[in-house]
Amino acid sequence: MSWSVDPLLPQSDAELDGKLLELATPVLGAEEAQALRSRLWGVDHAVHVRQLLG
Repeated sequence: MSWSVDPLLPQSDAELDGKLLELATPVLGAEEAQALRSRLWGVDHAVHVRQLLG
């Protein structure tokens, strides 16, 4: 899939999810890619960086 990188046309959350899973799943596997996705979407609520590292 072709991904836009125009800062004036930011990607939707669904597009970002799709891009992350498309790129991360072959490297991490589906389960770990989903876990990474959850950690990244929770970054605003993390008290410590360790929470993001899983």
